[in-house]
Amino acid sequence: MHMNDALISASVALPLIGVAAGAIVMSCYKVQQEVQVNSKLVVMMAVLGAFVFAVQMVNFAIPGTGASGHMAGSILLSALLGPFAGFVVISSVLIIQALFFADGGLLALGANIVNVGLIPCFLIYPLIWWPLTSLKTGKLFLFIASITAGVLMMVLGATGIAVMTHVSGITHLPLVEFLALIVPIHLVIGLFEGVITATILHFALTNDDIKQFRPMLSAERQSRFTSVMLLCSLIVGGMLSLFASGNPDGMEWTVEKMAHNSLITFAPEPVNDVQQSLSFFSDYDLSGKFPVMETSMAGIFGSVCTLVFIMSLFYLIKFISKRDS
Repeated sequence: MHMNDALISASVALPLIGVAAGAIVMSCYKVQQEVQVNSKLVVMMAVLGAFVFAVQMVNFAIPGTGASGHMAGSILLSALLGPFAGFVVISSVLIIQALFFADGGLLALGANIVNVGLIPCFLIYPLIWWPLTSLKTGKLFLFIASITAGVLMMVLGATGIAVMTHVSGITHLPLVEFLALIVPIHLVIGLFEGVITATILHFALTNDDIKQFRPMLSAERQSRFTSVMLLCSLIVGGMLSLFASGNPDGMEWTVEKMAHNSLITFAPEPVNDVQQSLSFFSDYDLSGKFPVMETSMAGIFGSVCTLVFIMSLFYLIKFISKRDS
């Protein structure tokens, strides 16, 4: 569910970049406060960021459509880390994807952060997922909450893309018809998102953890969980990504349908040249000569980049805070 720059105008994109930047700054401030209580939080964030990057590379085919989908991970991150830390992590993943992999546009980065990060972490998680899981503990309610949140996250994100594109004046397709294309396919993806989220949380959190708005795992469980997730990141990014579906994802599938009917106008943006110069793993390939090896390298490289980016971000914030105090 990554918008590219051809789908959004500067007049719509720039305010969204401002909103996303403001939310990231606020969330980093909140996370710094949380780190005072949980010193291992940043390490968990970095490792989970690496894991989510890897998982997003694994597209699954949606039968009968010719499309595919992948997990976003925003609800999973919020449930494991809390909404502020979860938002910083998913934003970091999107930044790395846009900079080094040309996955989502640079101009559209703010829109992607709003759709994939801000809405799930600050609306769906606190208003849907957490209240539902707090009603009654148990596996059933965890799955109900996660599937409901996953579907809503994808549907609202897809709706956001359609509205942003429509307001940008990019497409001649009526908004209702655009929604009719993009929402159903993302509803199905949301079902998968919810099931995968619930499955991971079932093994990661106890009933007492779920009752907390901001989970606080014990030091021993944090260390064990972090080690397991780091290993999973390398396995998923380096191996499982090789078996990902080659079908276009829900966003690309929708755009292809629109382009086929000459209902969308692609206008090249100057910022695309900048992105292409940075994205040496464009579309998760290096040269195209060794696709299997390059996909595996891209998965591991992206996971490591995300981990290093998050760790470096908070070490920089810590350094600046100490210098100013």
